[in-house]
Amino acid sequence: MNNKIRIYEPGMCCPTGLCGPSIDPETMRITTAINTLEKNNIDIKRFNLTSNPDEFVNNKIINDLLVKEGEEIFPVTLVNDEIVKKGNYPTNEELTEWTKIQLVSSKDTLDEKTKEFVAIGAAIGSNCEMCFKYHYNEAKKLGASKEEIWQAVEKAKAVKETPAKSILALAEKICLDKPDDDNNSGCTPGGGCC
Repeated sequence: MNNKIRIYEPGMCCPTGLCGPSIDPETMRITTAINTLEKNNIDIKRFNLTSNPDEFVNNKIINDLLVKEGEEIFPVTLVNDEIVKKGNYPTNEELTEWTKIQLVSSKDTLDEKTKEFVAIGAAIGSNCEMCFKYHYNEAKKLGASKEEIWQAVEKAKAVKETPAKSILALAEKICLDKPDDDNNSGCTPGGGCC
């Protein structure tokens, strides 16, 4: 039987907490672990009090805990609707135990300069000028050269441009190859995405 894992987090500015001028390494670790487990078809979900308040209200265990102990108790992890951890995220070792999917150890495996390169990529991906400037300066303090930082920027740029290239290719196909086929749109005025 596969375990159902739910992680309830305190309120954050975005669903993953990976934004702003300083990325918390623990939030980055749990985000990476959850993404890995999801790719392995594990029933794991995370809920942020700011982004998913209904999940906190509709889950009696979490609602009772929130009322009794307050938001300071989060993050809280449930496995099969039972509280298994309060006040901290589960370690990669705990997640491995519950899922039987081997995750990298919770011990820090990235050096500080590499973490800044990752943060620079995230800043590029999220169009955050303030974040880019902050992490650029942090990387420079750690001895990164402009050339190394530029390599991180180039990689982020390539990753960021891929979806744009895909949608432009689709638009070109629909507009130029099939001008009479307007039934390919999933977006309808007043009822779709625009």
